[in-house]
Amino acid sequence: MVGLFMNVIERKAECAKEFAELLVQKLGGRLVKVVLFGSVAKGFADASSDVDVLVVVDRVSDDVRSAVAEVAFDVSVRFGEPIEYIVMGLEEYRAKSLGNPFIYEVEHFGRVLYHDPKPEEEMVKKLLRLADEYYSYAVKCAQQLMYRPAIDLSQNAVELLLKALILAKGEALPKSHGGYIHKFGELYVLQGGVDRAIITKLCKALKLGNKARYDPEYEPVEAEVNEVFQTYRELREIAHKILMKKPSN
Repeated sequence: MVGLFMNVIERKAECAKEFAELLVQKLGGRLVKVVLFGSVAKGFADASSDVDVLVVVDRVSDDVRSAVAEVAFDVSVRFGEPIEYIVMGLEEYRAKSLGNPFIYEVEHFGRVLYHDPKPEEEMVKKLLRLADEYYSYAVKCAQQLMYRPAIDLSQNAVELLLKALILAKGEALPKSHGGYIHKFGELYVLQGGVDRAIITKLCKALKLGNKARYDPEYEPVEAEVNEVFQTYRELREIAHKILMKKPSN
């Protein structure tokens, strides 16, 4: 057992630090962030206090859970300190960042032990690729005159682009479809100089997407499909210009 001559808070903080360092070795590029929170981070822990740590990874899986549990056990035994950890995927973390008391506590009073932006950057790229994939499916549906799924799929592609743009700013993901448009407008129209005309087009695409998915009486026409397609292409150009510097082929 280490830290016999450290005070309580120093020993618990050192425990958390070693936990984070070993996670970096174990998880490599999948680890996004490690944050110490709770009484230890705030400096008023006592001997009975747990070491509370949030572990954010690119995507939660069984192998990630196993790796974190193994490291937590080894470090807990070494320091004689109980580690209480929470493992969260990046998308869940961003989705909960808006108005969630726990995330507020972590972000405002926690102590960041490790942060790597690369997994976040890679997720943005994956979302861009996935948006293109959904759009390609939409085009195939339109070619077969399947207008309802064409609109639905292309609107999904639009929302994936919006999600990528929001994540690229490190912002919380909204909880509603309309919230994505609002947040995009705030970040890129009001603050980033993107032409505000895109907002009206995004709202129209969302309305058509909802009708295509939920309204059994709706009979989409080719012009509406083309309208959503055009909105996707315009937003894609904006996204690639901002995030990738140039559109991909």
